[in-house]
Amino acid sequence: MLVWCGAMAELQFNPNNSFDEHVDALKAHIVTLDAECAKILFEKLEVLLGDGDPAQTRARRGNFNAAVVQALEALLAEGEKKP
Repeated sequence: MLVWCGAMAELQFNPNNSFDEHVDALKAHIVTLDAECAKILFEKLEVLLGDGDPAQTRARRGNFNAAVVQALEALLAEGEKKP
């Protein structure tokens, strides 16, 4: 069983679990670390998915990064409006 160090020390991966089970466990754990940032990450993650064309990989990464930055900036602006 693999156990992550640092902030993810409580997250354990069981070699008997499926990939999907590991992804679900990782997502659940990330939410416990920072729910707002996790929401942004999971909403924007689909931008990275593609048709497997390596020529588009860089563009998808750039689009993902831009989408995350925009969402984080909106979150910061929202927080600055609150008293």
